[in-house]
Amino acid sequence: MSDRENVDHIESVKYTDVEQVLTEEFGASFGEYRKNYRKSLNYDTNGYIPPFPLTVSLEFVNRCNLNCQMCYTINHSDKKATLDISDIKKIMAECAENDLPAAVVGMGSEALIYKGAQAAIRKIRDAGVMDLFLGTNGVLLNEQLCEFLVEQRVARIEVSLDAATPATYQKIRGKNELERIEANLERLIQARKRANSKLPVIRLCFCVQEDNLHEQRAFLDKWKGRVDYIDFQEMV
Repeated sequence: MSDRENVDHIESVKYTDVEQVLTEEFGASFGEYRKNYRKSLNYDTNGYIPPFPLTVSLEFVNRCNLNCQMCYTINHSDKKATLDISDIKKIMAECAENDLPAAVVGMGSEALIYKGAQAAIRKIRDAGVMDLFLGTNGVLLNEQLCEFLVEQRVARIEVSLDAATPATYQKIRGKNELERIEANLERLIQARKRANSKLPVIRLCFCVQEDNLHEQRAFLDKWKGRVDYIDFQEMV
């Protein structure tokens, strides 16, 4: 268990038992999926390989609306490519047939700049995926989208933030968007409250580096208890 008050560079600070929340929301099948997930992590020693993937990762588009100094994703500079909604339908039809429990969206790009993002998210949830994990920088999390994510019972949302002040945010991420993102996060928090829902579980990620190390404590103080957990991550 992490120490909530003494964050030392790299730490995961949890305010919510995420697996308990998601088990309460999705029932015993979620617990079974997590048991199989943990078994799959040690497939080289226990020989367990599931008959169908436990998680499918989707990138809707190879683009982002920020220019982060630590970003490793060189395909953002390649020719624009998008995943057609018809292909998403085909993929999710196969996933539904095989009871896919988890999907990850947007961990290598900004999924919310994709024009069909909401339709795609709806297709994933319609396929019966429980653990839908959406990664975003939060710039486009407007009121309507926050309401949509709560309504669709998206399991988790990760917002990468990396700063406690606008000046540091702009230095790291290339644009002065911190106040907008913070307002968007508050919209998401309030949308959950209005729906009396615990979903989506909200995770904030802070990639610790030389330019923001001095703001780690201020970041924790700003968000502790307001979101479900905060990850201070090492830059690799």
